[in-house]
Amino acid sequence: MVITKAALKAGGVEVIAVCDVDSEHLVSSADEIEKLQGSKPKTFKYYQELIDIKGLEALLIGTVPHWHALQFIAACKKGLDIYCEKPLAYDIMEGLAMVNAANK
Repeated sequence: MVITKAALKAGGVEVIAVCDVDSEHLVSSADEIEKLQGSKPKTFKYYQELIDIKGLEALLIGTVPHWHALQFIAACKKGLDIYCEKPLAYDIMEGLAMVNAANK
C-alpha cells in the first residue's frame, strides 16, 4: 500500500483494481483505497486477470521480488506504463528479459 498511497497523494491517479493472493490483505487494501479515493477498486487474486481489465493504463508492482519479472513482462505486452519496486529483478537473466520486453 505504500506505493499506492504515494500515487494517490501525488494526484492524477485513480486505482481501478488491486490484486493480492492473500484474501484478507486484498479486502483490507480495497477498503483502504476506497476511503482514500472515494471509489472501491475491483479486486483480483491473479495478476493475469487484473492486467486484462478495460481502462487500465498503468501497473504498480509491489509484490515480492521473485514475481516482478513475470508481472513486468505481462504489463509490457499490454503496453502499460509500469512502476516496479526495487529490486527490479531477482537475478540478471530476469533483468535482461525485462529489458527486452520493455524495448519491444
